[in-house]
Amino acid sequence: MRPSPFQSEIVALPTLPRLQPDPDSSPGKRGGRVRAAAVTRLWDQALLAKVAVEGHPYDREDAVGKLNDQALLADIAVRDTEERVQEAAVERLVDQAVLAKLAVQAKDAYVRHRAVAKLRDRALLAKTAVEDMDSDVRDLAKWELASFPAAKR
Repeated sequence: MRPSPFQSEIVALPTLPRLQPDPDSSPGKRGGRVRAAAVTRLWDQALLAKVAVEGHPYDREDAVGKLNDQALLADIAVRDTEERVQEAAVERLVDQAVLAKLAVQAKDAYVRHRAVAKLRDRALLAKTAVEDMDSDVRDLAKWELASFPAAKR
Protein backbone atom coordinates (compact mmCIF):
# COMPACT_ATOMS: atom_id res chain seq x y z
CA MET A 1 0.00 0.00 0.00
CA ARG A 2 1.28 3.40 -0.92
CA PRO A 3 1.65 6.04 1.73
CA SER A 4 -0.92 8.80 1.63
CA PRO A 5 0.24 12.10 0.17
CA PHE A 6 -1.12 13.71 3.35
CA GLN A 7 0.92 11.47 5.67
CA SER A 8 3.31 14.28 6.55
CA GLU A 9 0.39 16.50 7.60
CA ILE A 10 -1.10 14.02 10.03
CA VAL A 11 -0.27 15.03 13.57
CA ALA A 12 -0.12 12.37 16.18
CA LEU A 13 -2.49 13.07 19.04
CA PRO A 14 -1.05 12.71 22.52
CA THR A 15 -2.22 9.71 24.41
CA LEU A 16 -4.64 10.88 27.06
CA PRO A 17 -4.91 9.07 30.35
CA ARG A 18 -8.09 7.16 30.74
CA LEU A 19 -10.55 9.21 32.69
CA GLN A 20 -11.43 7.67 36.01
CA PRO A 21 -14.73 8.26 37.74
CA ASP A 22 -14.68 10.63 40.69
CA PRO A 23 -14.56 8.35 43.78
CA ASP A 24 -17.04 10.60 45.57
CA SER A 25 -19.51 10.32 42.71
CA SER A 26 -19.54 6.57 42.37
CA PRO A 27 -22.98 5.02 42.81
CA GLY A 28 -22.10 3.49 46.18
CA LYS A 29 -20.87 6.74 47.70
CA ARG A 30 -23.49 9.19 46.40
CA GLY A 31 -21.54 12.01 44.78
CA GLY A 32 -19.78 14.32 47.21
CA ARG A 33 -20.35 17.45 45.16
CA VAL A 34 -23.97 16.58 44.66
CA ARG A 35 -24.44 16.07 48.41
CA ALA A 36 -22.68 19.33 49.23
CA ALA A 37 -24.86 21.22 46.76
CA ALA A 38 -27.96 19.61 48.23
CA VAL A 39 -27.01 20.56 51.78
CA THR A 40 -26.44 24.18 50.78
CA ARG A 41 -30.00 24.32 49.46
CA LEU A 42 -31.53 22.51 52.41
CA TRP A 43 -33.37 24.46 55.12
CA ASP A 44 -35.68 21.83 56.60
CA GLN A 45 -34.46 21.47 60.19
CA ALA A 46 -35.45 17.79 60.46
CA LEU A 47 -33.49 16.86 57.33
CA LEU A 48 -30.54 19.03 58.40
CA ALA A 49 -30.54 17.24 61.75
CA LYS A 50 -30.41 13.86 59.99
CA VAL A 51 -27.49 14.97 57.79
CA ALA A 52 -25.73 16.54 60.81
CA VAL A 53 -25.81 13.23 62.66
CA GLU A 54 -25.48 10.64 59.88
CA GLY A 55 -23.78 12.33 56.92
CA HIS A 56 -20.24 12.57 55.61
CA PRO A 57 -18.08 14.84 57.86
CA TYR A 58 -18.06 17.71 55.34
CA ASP A 59 -21.82 17.44 54.92
CA ARG A 60 -22.28 17.25 58.70
CA GLU A 61 -20.29 20.46 59.11
CA ASP A 62 -22.42 22.26 56.51
CA ALA A 63 -25.65 20.96 58.01
CA VAL A 64 -24.63 21.89 61.56
CA GLY A 65 -23.93 25.40 60.33
CA LYS A 66 -27.64 25.73 59.55
CA LEU A 67 -29.16 24.00 62.57
CA ASN A 68 -31.10 25.93 65.22
CA ASP A 69 -31.81 23.15 67.75
CA GLN A 70 -29.61 24.10 70.71
CA ALA A 71 -29.88 20.71 72.42
CA LEU A 72 -28.87 18.86 69.24
CA LEU A 73 -26.02 21.30 68.64
CA ALA A 74 -24.76 20.72 72.18
CA ASP A 75 -24.95 16.95 71.68
CA ILE A 76 -23.02 17.21 68.40
CA ALA A 77 -20.41 19.47 70.03
CA VAL A 78 -19.75 16.78 72.63
CA ARG A 79 -20.20 13.53 70.71
CA ASP A 80 -19.06 14.14 67.13
CA THR A 81 -15.71 12.64 66.19
CA GLU A 82 -14.69 15.40 63.77
CA GLU A 83 -13.25 18.58 65.27
CA ARG A 84 -14.57 20.77 62.44
CA VAL A 85 -18.10 19.50 63.07
CA GLN A 86 -17.73 20.15 66.81
CA GLU A 87 -16.49 23.67 66.07
CA ALA A 88 -19.44 24.39 63.79
CA ALA A 89 -21.82 23.16 66.49
CA VAL A 90 -20.32 25.33 69.23
CA GLU A 91 -20.30 28.34 66.88
CA ARG A 92 -24.07 27.96 66.38
CA LEU A 93 -24.81 27.74 70.11
CA VAL A 94 -26.29 30.88 71.65
CA ASP A 95 -27.97 29.45 74.75
CA GLN A 96 -25.78 30.58 77.66
CA ALA A 97 -26.97 27.70 79.85
CA VAL A 98 -25.90 25.16 77.23
CA LEU A 99 -22.57 26.95 76.70
CA ALA A 100 -22.02 26.99 80.47
CA LYS A 101 -22.67 23.26 80.68
CA LEU A 102 -20.23 22.61 77.81
CA ALA A 103 -17.61 24.89 79.35
CA VAL A 104 -17.66 22.83 82.54
CA GLN A 105 -18.59 19.30 81.48
CA ALA A 106 -17.25 18.71 77.95
CA LYS A 107 -14.43 16.15 77.95
CA ASP A 108 -12.74 17.71 74.93
CA ALA A 109 -10.63 20.76 75.80
CA TYR A 110 -11.28 22.23 72.36
CA VAL A 111 -15.06 22.20 72.94
CA ARG A 112 -14.59 23.76 76.39
CA HIS A 113 -12.33 26.41 74.86
CA ARG A 114 -14.89 27.39 72.20
CA ALA A 115 -17.71 27.43 74.77
CA VAL A 116 -15.72 29.66 77.15
CA ALA A 117 -15.06 32.09 74.29
CA LYS A 118 -18.82 32.63 73.97
CA LEU A 119 -19.70 32.75 77.67
CA ARG A 120 -20.96 35.96 79.31
CA ASP A 121 -21.35 34.58 82.85
CA ARG A 122 -18.66 36.17 85.06
CA ALA A 123 -18.99 33.65 87.89
CA LEU A 124 -18.60 30.68 85.54
CA LEU A 125 -15.68 32.33 83.75
CA ALA A 126 -13.99 32.93 87.11
CA LYS A 127 -14.52 29.30 88.13
CA THR A 128 -13.18 28.09 84.78
CA ALA A 129 -10.17 30.40 85.03
CA VAL A 130 -9.18 28.65 88.25
CA GLU A 131 -10.43 25.07 87.93
CA ASP A 132 -10.18 23.93 84.30
CA MET A 133 -7.55 21.24 83.78
CA ASP A 134 -6.39 22.75 80.45
CA SER A 135 -4.14 25.82 80.72
CA ASP A 136 -5.37 27.24 77.38
CA VAL A 137 -8.97 27.11 78.59
CA ARG A 138 -7.97 28.74 81.92
CA ASP A 139 -6.06 31.48 80.10
CA LEU A 140 -8.96 32.17 77.77
CA ALA A 141 -11.36 32.41 80.72
CA LYS A 142 -9.02 34.93 82.38
CA TRP A 143 -8.78 36.93 79.17
CA GLU A 144 -12.58 36.91 78.74
CA LEU A 145 -13.00 38.09 82.35
CA ALA A 146 -10.55 40.93 81.75
CA SER A 147 -12.52 42.03 78.68
CA PHE A 148 -15.68 42.68 80.74
CA PRO A 149 -16.29 46.35 81.54
CA ALA A 150 -15.47 47.27 85.13
CA ALA A 151 -18.42 46.84 87.47
CA LYS A 152 -20.08 50.02 88.69
CA ARG A 153 -19.64 50.75 92.39
